[in-house]
Amino acid sequence: MTHTISILVRADVDSESITLEVTGCLTPRTRDVLAAQIEKARSLGPRGPVVVDARGARHVDPIALQLLRSTADTTGALSTQWDHPAPVRFLLATPLPHCASGDPAGASTT
Repeated sequence: MTHTISILVRADVDSESITLEVTGCLTPRTRDVLAAQIEKARSLGPRGPVVVDARGARHVDPIALQLLRSTADTTGALSTQWDHPAPVRFLLATPLPHCASGDPAGASTT
């Protein structure tokens, strides 16, 4: 089994929020896909935070999550056109889920 990630983007015009619903596996290899989607969401200039809802994820690698949080904190101000880019808020299951897969590093993204 390979690790894959699915991201559903929901932009709510009335509440001016953007939610990225993550399912599948967040691994070091799929992290870049999610980071790119976070930056795209930020580029829309939401007034509220960009919410990454990974409570439905099958697997969240703690190192990938730490790198993603670091990237969201350090690149947002540089890569968006806004003076104050939207903060990123993470919703996670506790404890972080971990799936049993034959490929520990992750393989493909969808």
